[in-house]
Amino acid sequence: MLNPLSGSVQAAPGNAAAPASNSPSRGAPAAPGANAGNQGSAPARDAVENAVGKLNENPQFTAQGLRFSIDEESGKTVVKIVDTSTQEVLRQFPSAEALALAHSIDKMQGLLLREKA
Repeated sequence: MLNPLSGSVQAAPGNAAAPASNSPSRGAPAAPGANAGNQGSAPARDAVENAVGKLNENPQFTAQGLRFSIDEESGKTVVKIVDTSTQEVLRQFPSAEALALAHSIDKMQGLLLREKA
C-alpha cells in the first residue's frame, strides 16, 4: 500500500512481507528552510508582504474565498475564509478574539517593562 505522505510502500495490515517505513523517501523534498542557514530567524516583513500579495492574486485562492493579510499591530499572518457572493468573513485564523487577546497581552507586557525600568 502506497503512503501518499511519504511516498513509501507499507505492508497491508496482517502482511509481514513489506515492513513499514517511517523514514522519508530519498526523492522527497526537504522541509522548507531546513537548510537555509537562517534557522530560528523570522523572514523579513517585506518578504512576508510580497508573499501575501502573491497569494491574494492567485485565482485558485480567490475563487475559493481565501484572503490573506498581515495584522498590523502584531505582524501575524491572518487567513480569512470569505463568502465570495456576500464578502462576509466566515472564518478567520487566528480569530479576531485571539488577535485582540494577543494585542492586550503585548500592551500589558509593555506597561510592566516600562514600570520596571
